[in-house]
Amino acid sequence: MYFLWLLLLLCMFYFISHGLSSFTCYILVYYGIISLQALAEYILKELIMDKQKLAEILLELKSSSQLVRQNPTDSNIRDLMDKYDMIFGGENLNCIYSHELAYTINNYFKIPVTIDELNNLIPNVCSSLNMIYHPMIAVSDIGKPNPKIALYEIIL
Repeated sequence: MYFLWLLLLLCMFYFISHGLSSFTCYILVYYGIISLQALAEYILKELIMDKQKLAEILLELKSSSQLVRQNPTDSNIRDLMDKYDMIFGGENLNCIYSHELAYTINNYFKIPVTIDELNNLIPNVCSSLNMIYHPMIAVSDIGKPNPKIALYEIIL
C-alpha cells in the first residue's frame, strides 16, 4: 500500500512541476489514492479463498456431478473430469480429494490457494454444507502424535 502512496505523491510533484495548482494536484492525488485503495481491496477480496467461495465451488462441483449421474455415459463422465481437470470418484461420482481441489481452484476458478489454506477451510465449510469429509495423513506420519493432515477426501 505504501507503494501506491509513493506513486501518487510522485504524480503530484509531476503535476505541480507542469503548472497545475497544488490544490488541483491534492484533489487528483486524494481521489487517486481512494480509487486505488478501493481497487486493491476489491482485487484482494476476489483473489483470497474464503469459506464462502469454497462453499460456492463445492456446490458447483456437486451440482455438476449430480447432472452427470443422471446420464452417466463415458463421454459425460470424461467431460466432467476434463472441465474441472480433476477426478470424480466413487460409485456416485461424488468423491474428490483436496489436493486435486486445490489444483482446480487455482487453475479453473483462478483463485490462488495452497493445500494448507484449503485444508484449514474444509472442515468448517463441509460441515456447514452437510458434506462428509475424511482427513488423511501421510504414511510417514502414522503413529506420530498429532500428525499433519495431508489432504481430505470430500463426498459432495
